Amino acid sequence: MFPSMLLCPMIGMIGFNLYYTHYFNGFDYPVVNGSRRDRLMKKALLAQRLGYEDVAHHWHLEAIQAPGCAHAHKMGVRHG
Repeated sequence: MFPSMLLCPMIGMIGFNLYYTHYFNGFDYPVVNGSRRDRLMKKALLAQRLGYEDVAHHWHLEAIQAPGCAHAHKMGVRHG
């Protein structure tokens, strides 16, 4: 189990991180955990590590247009 996640029998998980940052091509992208942007950024990072630069850039462009920006979420923007 991750140290930031503690299991409480009454209410479930405590300490779950809602926001975190992906680092891609020298820039950081704060995302909401589990959002569409998060999933697409993970695909882009995996493609980049495997050497598929054109596929990585495609997923990166899809990700930055997808909902799930942590800054917008903190300001109250909700999608879906």
